[in-house]
Amino acid sequence: MEQMSVQELHERIEVLQAGIAACEAEIEKKKSQKSAADALFGGGN
Repeated sequence: MEQMSVQELHERIEVLQAGIAACEAEIEKKKSQKSAADALFGGGN
């Protein structure tokens, strides 16, 4: 990263933040699906 310019570092941060947001959205989706399955099948014990 030492060879990267400030602009390139900012761009990399943006890409990484987008990846984090995508992961967080997927986590919420999976939690929602698990909650629905638990409600349907009585899980969560």
